[in-house]
Amino acid sequence: MFIYAQKADSAIGLICHDAAVLISIALQCGATIEELRSSVARTSIEGGRPQSIIGTALDVLAAREAEGGKGP
Repeated sequence: MFIYAQKADSAIGLICHDAAVLISIALQCGATIEELRSSVARTSIEGGRPQSIIGTALDVLAAREAEGGKGP
């Protein structure tokens, strides 16, 4: 999984990189996308929308998996 920020060497770029690595490792170690999705911050309204880019990335992965693909 890859998450790119506008500026690669910025603080947010480094956080995105590290989050993608951790998500990839968690999936390789047997965690499911649904387990990860339920573990990140979500709003209490609007159907539990993700509150970060990490939650959004996990939602994208879940949608792709539901369409029959395993990822990008």
